[in-house]
Amino acid sequence: SLKNILEIWYPEVRHFCPNTPIILVGTKLELRDDKDTIQKLKKDKQTPISYHQGLTVAERIGAVKYLECSALTQMGLKT
Repeated sequence: SLKNILEIWYPEVRHFCPNTPIILVGTKLELRDDKDTIQKLKKDKQTPISYHQGLTVAERIGAVKYLECSALTQMGLKT
């Protein structure tokens, strides 16, 4: 989750690798439009993370790049 990035992963990476550039990657992109996933998230009053939300967190942590991909559909993997 974006909350885990900010509260757990980013501080840990900065602690152990203070000078390493960060690339934030949003995965499972195919689930953003998946009806079952949307319904499950809705039950918890959540929505899929948008590109803009991911990009905002990437900027907030000073990531050098924000990317999204799907291993299932290969979206974002093939250039």
